[in-house]
Amino acid sequence: ASTFATSTNSIREMAREERRAAKRARQELEAALAALPAPQFEYELAAPEDIGDDDGMAVETVVEEDAADRDAAERERMKKEADRLYEARSSVVKRPELPRPTGIIPDFAEKGESRAEQLIKDELLTLLRHDAHAFPILPQPEADIGKKKKKRKKVKMELPAETPIDFLTEESLDTAKSLLQAETESMYCEKVLALVSKGKSQTEAEAILALANTNASQQGGAGVLYAETEEGKGWLEANNVEAVDLMRLEFETLQEATLSLRKRNDKAESKLSVKHGGYAKRADSLKHGALQKFAEHQNAKIEVDVFNTLRSHEVRGITTRIDSLREDIEKLEEDEIVAQKRYGDLLLEKKRLQLKK
Repeated sequence: ASTFATSTNSIREMAREERRAAKRARQELEAALAALPAPQFEYELAAPEDIGDDDGMAVETVVEEDAADRDAAERERMKKEADRLYEARSSVVKRPELPRPTGIIPDFAEKGESRAEQLIKDELLTLLRHDAHAFPILPQPEADIGKKKKKRKKVKMELPAETPIDFLTEESLDTAKSLLQAETESMYCEKVLALVSKGKSQTEAEAILALANTNASQQGGAGVLYAETEEGKGWLEANNVEAVDLMRLEFETLQEATLSLRKRNDKAESKLSVKHGGYAKRADSLKHGALQKFAEHQNAKIEVDVFNTLRSHEVRGITTRIDSLREDIEKLEEDEIVAQKRYGDLLLEKKRLQLKK
């Protein structure tokens, strides 16, 4: 027992001595650090002197342009050039839904035309031929459905000869448009004033001119129709075209336009669904929540109307019930008075009979 106690005391003494040695070492380190001199934070830097070139020529640093930036600038330049060329086209060419003649465009001059009409038709033919050569319509190959696979026949198209037109600047075109607009407004005002001088009002004169313009457009367009014949598509007189062919051509044209419009719409819808998919899902969830809240609001309104109706009925019924209860109370009071009187009479009769005995 004494040996075990002695060993335990020696272990404790050793641990105590180790703690004292560690504490003494820490104090000595703190004293050594405190004896160090305080830092001055002063430094001296020596920069090398500028060494000039022997020939006295300055060196120019050349920064090479990045290839990606150069390609982006080139694409931007090409895009601007394409936009400029597109804007230079005729307005009719920029509208693919309008019909355009293909192949060689013949003359369609008529006898008895005025000089102004001839000039307008000549200019029209020049523009049509130039657009047909510069921006031709690529024919769609016909599909030949066989037993194994579909084959498409190549359609040959004869392009018209090149028809040069005069180059007109944007300023000239804008000036011409403004002059035409001014002339149109001047003629319109003259015709309105002529009708007003005959006793018509301003509104009536404008209505008459609008009706005359519509009738003239319909009469002018009724004489010529765009149809497809054995020679090809083009403008023909209405008398030389059968109604069935016109209806068939109109149906095919509308069907093609509908299909192309449907394809564009489907493509745009797919792009928008990819681009705004998160917004669409969020909108659907909000729509469902809004519809649910709206239904709850409508149900609450119905309940409020029902309870208001019941309340009005209850208010009217309460008055009636109160009057009925008052009548019942008055009747009970009268019955009670009669019964009390009857009870008093019976008591007197009882006493009187008891006295007689």
